[in-house]
Amino acid sequence: MNLPRVFARLFRTTTPRTSHVGQGPYANDETWNRFFAKYRRSCIDFIRLKYPAWQSDAEDVFMRVAERISRDPLLTSRKPGDTFRTVLCNLCIREIGRLHNPHRERAIRRFRSQPLDVILPGLRRKSPEAERLAELAAFIRNDLLDPDYVNGRFYEPLDEEKFGIWRQVQRLGTSVPKAAKTLGLGRWTVYRAVNPINRWIGNEARKLAVRLDYL
Repeated sequence: MNLPRVFARLFRTTTPRTSHVGQGPYANDETWNRFFAKYRRSCIDFIRLKYPAWQSDAEDVFMRVAERISRDPLLTSRKPGDTFRTVLCNLCIREIGRLHNPHRERAIRRFRSQPLDVILPGLRRKSPEAERLAELAAFIRNDLLDPDYVNGRFYEPLDEEKFGIWRQVQRLGTSVPKAAKTLGLGRWTVYRAVNPINRWIGNEARKLAVRLDYL
């Protein structure tokens, strides 16, 4: 798939070297410098043209894309017929989505329309208000556990150390004492990290429910 002409004209002709940046013989500073010199301005202009309301994020979005490519150079692999500039633009669009996620409230409303046993299998029957709060709490919890979630993106920033412990405990899926033993931490250190964040999630769920008129 080719980019619309209005976007494609922002980019210079791709060369095999810069389009394989980070891969094999092109994992060197010289190639990265060429990549930045060639595509930084083009990607920033693309973001500003496509998302004029978020122009101030353009530089940050490009740096996020470059960071992702540096961690996984095969992200730029493409299907026959696709151009390297199309891949870069798609990566930029994906990062804009991670930053702003304009469909968040629609996703929340989709949660509301699903049967409860789909959202939280095995949940005991509670009052309608408690069930709705549990839905939203699960939605927030899933956000926080997303590997791509950056602390402070959708909600107020949490204490980094406590947030890191909380995420590890959730992924272990065990009790706090067992998690503490696995992580090599004191039991009360883990409790002091996990309990405040669990309470915070409950408070955020209630605020969100009020804002959406969901109770």
